[in-house]
Amino acid sequence: MVNLTPRERVIAALEHREDKLDRIPIHDSPWGATVSRWIREGLPDGISPEDYFGYEIAIFSADTSPMFPVEVIHEDAEYIVEKTSFGGIRRNHRDYSTTPEIIDWPCKTREDWERIKVRLQPSERRVDWVSTWYAYHRERSRGRFIMYGAAVGYDKIQNYVKSDQLLKAVIRDPEWVKDMYWTDARLAMEMCDIMIRGGLKFDGAFLYCDLGYRKGVFFSPRH
Repeated sequence: MVNLTPRERVIAALEHREDKLDRIPIHDSPWGATVSRWIREGLPDGISPEDYFGYEIAIFSADTSPMFPVEVIHEDAEYIVEKTSFGGIRRNHRDYSTTPEIIDWPCKTREDWERIKVRLQPSERRVDWVSTWYAYHRERSRGRFIMYGAAVGYDKIQNYVKSDQLLKAVIRDPEWVKDMYWTDARLAMEMCDIMIRGGLKFDGAFLYCDLGYRKGVFFSPRH
């Protein structure tokens, strides 16, 4: 069997042409703290997990936040407290190895959302064109499957509304939740169009949302 390029391998898998595959395509996105541990355990320094393990996919994204200035509020040997580009405040381990603690969040009311919503407009400023073009040509030349990527939905909106308040709003104020979902989703789609018009050619798209809790999803599929 002829060895396929990563792009050919992913396309064959997506089209269910298993008879054409030389192997199963692989991809992963390990946390930075995990990569640091792997280096201590023997991963060659200076080579990325993508290259070492032979991942098939390269993902390119735009900034779909309100683009508030990021600010370090406090840091010590173990923790760092930051104001995020979404306007919230979160405490994290210095190696970002766990889910962050939410200290403050930007949307406590629907009126807060309306003030932030006006910032969610498509713009070429939301793309780091220099680093994107460098990585795009590098990965394209290696035959990787090029995807547009964006976080969307419930997990993304937790950047604006804290988790328990958002879960209640899913039931009590679904129109507000839908407005947040759709406003963010439209921005993600419009930024994909901007990147395509800028010259990037995507083989696919990966729009992701983490809905998993310990023993099931956060809420019923009815919502």
